[in-house]
Amino acid sequence: FRRKSSSPKSGELSAAEIGTAHHTFLELVSLNKVANETELKLEATRIQQSGSLSAKEIAAIDFSTIAAFWNSAVGRKILEKAEQVRREHPFTARLNGSDFAKLNLHKDATVLPDEFVVLQGVIDIAVILPEEIWLLDFKTDQIKESELAERTEHYRTQVALYADAMSKIYKRPLTQRWLHFLALQQTVSVD
Repeated sequence: FRRKSSSPKSGELSAAEIGTAHHTFLELVSLNKVANETELKLEATRIQQSGSLSAKEIAAIDFSTIAAFWNSAVGRKILEKAEQVRREHPFTARLNGSDFAKLNLHKDATVLPDEFVVLQGVIDIAVILPEEIWLLDFKTDQIKESELAERTEHYRTQVALYADAMSKIYKRPLTQRWLHFLALQQTVSVD
């Protein structure tokens, strides 16, 4: 990733735009073409030609970090189940007060016993297997190694809510939950 200032110069992409470009690329890249940077760059050309990403967005993508993920143990494990992989998987779930309590969020929730909250989200990668589900969320945050634990904790609630929602929707347990920090090339299991 190329570190951008909080207020980009005219013509530069913001950090949010770079993150969006990475997520779009990760959604559209063929899972048969993720083994190395050369394949990823050829995929980028295809995706740009389709009009899904601009040349400027493609130029902001860090192909080495994406290749590193797909060649990691978690990336290879997901690729082994490519037929069951859903990318940018939207969901809607209904959560009530007991759901928040189960997730230790009851002190933050103002849901009354007869009320509910509708949760909508998009999961970067959901691997929906017959007996279980795996969830992976890519993070494009520009962080230092020393910030990894704090950022993981920051996202823990999001992962817990997504996991609970997917478990309810598909009526099977979520057995693997990961955050992958692209900039650090690190995958963290989130229980």
